[in-house]
Amino acid sequence: GNGPDDALAASMAIGVARADVAWQMAKKQLSVEGDKLAYNVLKAYQEILKKEQEKEFADLGLKRARKQAEITNFKYVSGMVSQFEQDQAQNTLREEIKKAEAAAKALTDARQKLNSLLGVSEDKVYELLDKPKLVKLDMDEEGLGVHINRMTSDSTAAWLADQNVKLAEMTLNLYVFNDPSNPNPYRAVQIDLDKARNAAADTKKQLADSTRALYYNIKQLEDQYEILQTNLAKAEDSLKVLRLRYDLGMATESELLDAEYQVAQLKNNLYSLAIQHEQLKTAFAMPWVLGA
Repeated sequence: GNGPDDALAASMAIGVARADVAWQMAKKQLSVEGDKLAYNVLKAYQEILKKEQEKEFADLGLKRARKQAEITNFKYVSGMVSQFEQDQAQNTLREEIKKAEAAAKALTDARQKLNSLLGVSEDKVYELLDKPKLVKLDMDEEGLGVHINRMTSDSTAAWLADQNVKLAEMTLNLYVFNDPSNPNPYRAVQIDLDKARNAAADTKKQLADSTRALYYNIKQLEDQYEILQTNLAKAEDSLKVLRLRYDLGMATESELLDAEYQVAQLKNNLYSLAIQHEQLKTAFAMPWVLGA
């Protein structure tokens, strides 16, 4: 092609194509924002569950420290333990009081965060019934490959990068050589196309890498969860035995409190893992929620 008519037709065609991409992008961006909001609401909701659990655990720690301080005080008054042990029990109690207060505050903060995301009054308290359970991700390496391909084709960022390649190809195909109004030499337009192709490849690679990393994180959490479950079963067995011994006067109340605390700690860790796992699985299903 040559001459100003060709140039006008070319720039109009490119202008229309750009406008179309911009319109499609706006629509896609809305659905991405929707996904991000849903993900952030899920995270905020689960943060409350986590903080509730942590507060329960901190309250138990406080109860145990109170009891220990009482026992130690009784022994101290009877001359069975030193001043040092008495002070230590009091220090532990002070620390546990602080921890319980911090846990209560963290729970209030988490509730307010959800409320501000949902745009409701900040003192609204929800009864959260949807307790997380760890449901394994049912996917092997082969399935991961298929999933990554689907994610790269579903991703708005990848779509936009592909559109930029198409626009650059179009600009090159419609290049008008002897148009005095076109400031770009042909070589520059070729370079733009190379840049667009590289950018598209990079975008897809980043998405694939982050999706793959999420997959392995999820699998790792599942392994940790299994180990913790085994440990919990052992700790619960020990606690049963200790309760019997305690009833028979063969174990102290301190030993019993420690064993109960250990079981509670493992349950707390399992709960946190289940929450983290569910969040990662959600992100794995729509990895663009993690992108900037």
